[in-house]
Amino acid sequence: MTEQMPRGKETGGHGIDHKKNPVVITIAVTKGGVAKTTTAVNLAAEFGMHGYRTLLVDIDEQGNSTLSATGSYRDTFNDAALFDAYRTFGFPGCSTDHFIHKTMMTGVDILPCSAYSLMIPDQAEILHKTKHYPPYAFLSAILQNVRFTSYDYIVIDTPPGKNTFSLSGIYAADEVIIPLHPDKYSVDSLNETYRLIQTMNRENGMEISILGILLTIVEKVRFTQILRDSLDSGAYRGLRFETEIRKGQAVNDATMRGPVVLMDPRSNPARDYKALYEEVLTRIRRKEQGGNQTKETEEENGQN
Repeated sequence: MTEQMPRGKETGGHGIDHKKNPVVITIAVTKGGVAKTTTAVNLAAEFGMHGYRTLLVDIDEQGNSTLSATGSYRDTFNDAALFDAYRTFGFPGCSTDHFIHKTMMTGVDILPCSAYSLMIPDQAEILHKTKHYPPYAFLSAILQNVRFTSYDYIVIDTPPGKNTFSLSGIYAADEVIIPLHPDKYSVDSLNETYRLIQTMNRENGMEISILGILLTIVEKVRFTQILRDSLDSGAYRGLRFETEIRKGQAVNDATMRGPVVLMDPRSNPARDYKALYEEVLTRIRRKEQGGNQTKETEEENGQN
């Protein structure tokens, strides 16, 4: 393991056609209950079904992504999970690959949560004292230490709040998707998450960008349209995904059996996640080709 400071963003050619460096997409927002886990698992499943080598990283200590992707509770992975990658960080001959597992989804592996994941912040503090990097920097280094497996995409599921878990997921990201449930607290959590990303970029000289703002658990109520209009005409114009994830019982029914795109592919939420996959690919390709409209929007936001 290199002793250079781990970075969340590697400049240069991130590609979607089996290139050397994966695109790291983190699903993050400070508010809970907005379908972060559902979005992470279903987006990973779509990547895998379309032939992209995908790694799902469960940094939410509840372990819901682990359960949905593998059908197993977090205790199953107590000896080989994300915590163990932190615990053995820097050990000679110890690769992150030792803690990666197959999932129920074609083309998707997982770096899972375990019952010991609650101890990750403590372990990150120990590493901070010896390596002198910020505690939130080590997830990025752990992902860069995947030696024998290469991926096209890495999708990170984060918990709510501002803590070592969520900050680690953001720091490791190339792109962040911010899911929002249309309610009166949505804008506050969006603003808070945006400021976190901007602060991390400024303090670390990074280029983490917001791939898009995703409306989730959407119902036909007046406030949903008010929020759409606010996003489209305000400081975040250009960032809202056209795709929205409609509310549906199919998501709840599928959670413990797997992603809804596999368990109930004809349901409204499954159709929406399939459309989201296409829109995510389109936005990433646009950025690679230099037509980065969302980046211009972010720069404008930073001046407002």
